Amino acid sequence: MKFIITLLVFILNSCSLSGNQNLLGDDFRLFKNTTAWPLAVAVDNEDTAEIRKQILCKKIPVDFKEKKFGQTLLLYMKPFLQTLRRLSY
Repeated sequence: MKFIITLLVFILNSCSLSGNQNLLGDDFRLFKNTTAWPLAVAVDNEDTAEIRKQILCKKIPVDFKEKKFGQTLLLYMKPFLQTLRRLSY
């Protein structure tokens, strides 16, 4: 019985650690609950149509900084843009 209670406490405690306090600086989930979240998801999915829509139509700033590390979505877009450049040649 003690094992089950200990296991339950461990599981519940580990679920509560899923906030952004444990995220690294290169994790797009740092933008969750911000105005740039839809753009961050589009960048992570490499969805060029949605990226264009978020930037041009919805006016989401590309240089929006997340609070924890001060990173912008441009950091996450750089490898994606380099891949696009290689494919376009």
